[in-house]
Amino acid sequence: MKKILILDDHEVFLDGLKSIIQKIPNLSADLVTNLENLNQKISKDSYDLILMDYIVPNINPLCLIHELKEKFLNVKIAVITSLNDEQIKSKLIELNVQGYILKSESTKSIELAIRKILDGQNYFSNLTSFDFSPIENPFIKLTTKEIEFVKLISKGYSNKEIAKKFDISVRTVEAHKRNIDAKLGKISKVKMNNLIQYWKI
Repeated sequence: MKKILILDDHEVFLDGLKSIIQKIPNLSADLVTNLENLNQKISKDSYDLILMDYIVPNINPLCLIHELKEKFLNVKIAVITSLNDEQIKSKLIELNVQGYILKSESTKSIELAIRKILDGQNYFSNLTSFDFSPIENPFIKLTTKEIEFVKLISKGYSNKEIAKKFDISVRTVEAHKRNIDAKLGKISKVKMNNLIQYWKI
């Protein structure tokens, strides 16, 4: 039996979420509405997933996630929110959260998201904003070397730094980058990082 802890200060939403979770076999849920109750629960029980709203009174969500990640290395953490914000999503990905779920999604989509996260996959809502379907891995179009280039580019490496790392010329790096752009299209570093995290390349 897997266990999930849900933090949200809207009790009506919690009730709705609980009804979704009851459809998932071998999964139980505890519901809390504030930080005090959350701390009480995690001090007594162990959980497979902590699912939390991004905005809860008197809680800094990024600090809380960071603390939970440090204390509970094996616990998956996901955010469920009404905020469809790319900057928030990017910050959460930097903290290595396993999910970003929009409350506006359908009941079936939320259930699917929870199932995927519990199965060890990442789930990020609104991936259409990345110019790719969530079911299509864009990196399958790339060679092994091009994937290594993408990782370095997303980390901010310059052409000269990449050339030095691979012991090739800057012109060769530029040629590789043109090939990558031709296959993937022009993608911002933020979106590229999101895709790298999502597909775990």
